[in-house]
Amino acid sequence: MIETVQSYKPAPFKIAIGYNANLDLIIPALELMEKLSVKPSNPIDWANISSWETFAQTFSYYFSRGSAAERFVIDGDMFDKITHEASLLPEGNYSTGGNAALMANNFAALGCTVNLGGAVGKKLKGLLHPSIRTVDGISPKDEIHLIMEYPKGIQWHNLTSPRANRFIITHDMTNSQVKPLEQFHFSLPHFQPQLVVLAGLHLLESNSEEFQIQRLKQIVLSIKEPRALSSDPPLHLELASVGDLEYLKKLAHTTLPFVDSVGLNEQELFALYQTLEGTAHKKEEFVSPTVETVADAVVHVFNQVTTISMDGIGQRGMNRMHFHSLHFHLIAQRKKNLFPKAFKWSEERARVSVAAASLASGMKACDFPNLQSGKANLEFSKVHLLFPERFVVWGKELVLGDSSVISFETEQLIFFLSPVLVCHSPTKTVGLGDTISSTGLVFSV
Repeated sequence: MIETVQSYKPAPFKIAIGYNANLDLIIPALELMEKLSVKPSNPIDWANISSWETFAQTFSYYFSRGSAAERFVIDGDMFDKITHEASLLPEGNYSTGGNAALMANNFAALGCTVNLGGAVGKKLKGLLHPSIRTVDGISPKDEIHLIMEYPKGIQWHNLTSPRANRFIITHDMTNSQVKPLEQFHFSLPHFQPQLVVLAGLHLLESNSEEFQIQRLKQIVLSIKEPRALSSDPPLHLELASVGDLEYLKKLAHTTLPFVDSVGLNEQELFALYQTLEGTAHKKEEFVSPTVETVADAVVHVFNQVTTISMDGIGQRGMNRMHFHSLHFHLIAQRKKNLFPKAFKWSEERARVSVAAASLASGMKACDFPNLQSGKANLEFSKVHLLFPERFVVWGKELVLGDSSVISFETEQLIFFLSPVLVCHSPTKTVGLGDTISSTGLVFSV
């Protein structure tokens, strides 16, 4: 895998990224629950947290599955009480948060010039990579997101976590309303990026339907009509956990036709598959999905995006998807662009990209030094493969063998798959998806 990644050294380039940036307060989940006297409850996946009961139920749901999730706490006083108690825990610490800020840090670490359009206060500014430029005119206040981490196998009363993960709660008005939107896009002509990345749109789900539609239309208007850019850079959308499927449907129909690329994990893929009328696979199949299940869902999403992209002007039609899960990563690309504005992704680079992203996720989880791809420093005693050497997709057996990447295809799409080097005892779970997607993009463009 290391040899595959080192076979191609990407040239540094300019990346503009918005919109969500915040301070993460990272604490041990169960210590906080004990301090708050919150106990397991009937596991229910609520779209938002409106009470102590829905807090207990939603955390129980995801903890029992070992799945990551992010939810908005509607009650500001409740969130303040939770974060106050969390700040008193001796194990708590602050770090860079928000998909855009986390991806910006990794882009910068990989040598790229980065323009970050997000709310960056004094404490967050000190945590960002020193080379990152920030957009003026955006709120200087740091927003706090609470990251509740737990290890694999830990017991919470009658529940046991099947794997290490985290549960995130917020009451973030700046990012939930995508307030950096206008200033970020206004900054692009001066910066002249070679790649534009959008993240944080999931946070809009806590708003009224009218406000959601208004902001999504403004986002699309901004990306359809870039202000005086000398080139037409590819546009990537990073998805995150969305509980409200009606909002996700609006987001998908509004934005996906106008982006070149999407990054997402297994829960996000199922939610997107479901909201785009996929019915062949159920939610339980995406807890630890097979390659065939993922490939089926990816094909369905591509087909649906093609259909909804046919009406209008300026479409790109989403011709790349980077999927990541605990066991494997997969990049799917259209063999042929269907729209004039669509960016043409290299198949050769996709092969290296999926391997680089897989390698980066294992190194990040184990907190290995020298995370930069091409300077990989793996301690193989601390990682292992959970992916089978042989697997079946659509009736055909595929053999990984000694290769770190294997490909298969349909008439319209080509897939590149790489297994994950899973960390035995992960010390970091926050930002893995952002590290994966950002690394993949640097090796793809």
